[in-house]
Amino acid sequence: SDCNVTLCAAALREGPLNVPAEFTDLTMTVPSTRYRLKFYTMVTDPFKSGVTYEWQHISPYFNVSPPAPIITSVAFSSSMSSLQVLFDRETNQNEGVSSPSNTTCLPELHPSFVAALGTQPFCTWTSPYILLVSLGEGASASSSTQVQLSPQSRILHVGLYDGVLMTSIPATTVAGVIVGG
Repeated sequence: SDCNVTLCAAALREGPLNVPAEFTDLTMTVPSTRYRLKFYTMVTDPFKSGVTYEWQHISPYFNVSPPAPIITSVAFSSSMSSLQVLFDRETNQNEGVSSPSNTTCLPELHPSFVAALGTQPFCTWTSPYILLVSLGEGASASSSTQVQLSPQSRILHVGLYDGVLMTSIPATTVAGVIVGG
């Protein structure tokens, strides 16, 4: 559940009194610099009828960064000569790792995936959402080929949240993303 809206559960372990709580249902999905957690407990004194004690702690503000970009689809062009890799959110186009003069695809894509793209494929960003992969001669990529991003890529999402520029962690390969027909 979303703790921005509902109360989240915590499970306390049995044992000494100073053991940490274990959160079992804590999700914050909206990037922000304004998150705080409020912890509280109420205990009724077993020896004094009607006496209840309340303890609370409010955490300092903390950031929840935006999620990393995710590949949502990879599709062949109508001519079958290129692939369009679509990300779910605006990216930095692998800035700092890739450059307009380096079009080898290795800054963005894993060498084993690049091998399926044929001889001398090249990659260009056509927008912050789309990486265009032009296939080389002898490409073997098909609708069952697993798409893999390079571990060295730094495809990030950078956005303004609560007036603060925040950066995601790098995009990684999500298992199950294959080249579409």
